[in-house]
Amino acid sequence: MMEITGKHNKIQGSQLLAAVTPEKGFFTKSRKRYTSQKDGKEHSKFLWTPETVRDIWVTCDDKMYQIHFMVANSDGSVRQVSQSITKQQYDQYVGYKFDKSRIELMEKILHRNRIGLQIRKWTADRKVSLKLTDRLFNELSDSAEKCRMNFNQYCTKLLSNKQPRAALTDDEKALLMNLKKVRGDVLFQFNAMVAEFAHMTDAERMRVVIHGKSYAWWREYLISLLEFLDKEIQYHLSNL
Repeated sequence: MMEITGKHNKIQGSQLLAAVTPEKGFFTKSRKRYTSQKDGKEHSKFLWTPETVRDIWVTCDDKMYQIHFMVANSDGSVRQVSQSITKQQYDQYVGYKFDKSRIELMEKILHRNRIGLQIRKWTADRKVSLKLTDRLFNELSDSAEKCRMNFNQYCTKLLSNKQPRAALTDDEKALLMNLKKVRGDVLFQFNAMVAEFAHMTDAERMRVVIHGKSYAWWREYLISLLEFLDKEIQYHLSNL
């Protein structure tokens, strides 16, 4: 989903949220002041206005790091909302391989705003009443328990065309943590190879390879292994 254009890493904001985290959306948080009829005093309350965000990208200009949001107005025009970020947040945004990680980062960045653009869950303000047979109710209840969700959460997932997965056991979580550690060890090995071979000629590299494999072979092998481990870790951790 990421489009790289020079210093910019553009993504489609609202489309991305709808695809990855449909329970969340972009909203503008504003404060409204009003006079209470009960005590005649002035009070304030927060209002949340849904927004459609198009392009999102980051920039680095003269060591000034920013994230930018193109927000669609109701009249068809757009406005740009820009916010300062740290170098670490900039590097994270550019370096993340998974859309969910990038969304979580944007949510943390926008969360510090007292008012303005934010990411939050859609409010569930509609109620549905259904009559179920005992068999279906028990089946849904058992499935919800296996997924470590309450009954409403599980049914809402199903109605959102999502298929909840059974929660991982403690042993499965431990295996995933070990897998994450292995991923870190492989990355360390890969970086060590790059540093060690960087100033060698092709002939010198050939003399230090393992079992006759070329440096390029091992490099491609480690990259593909890292990509596999990343996908496995993200797939399972997203369902914890």
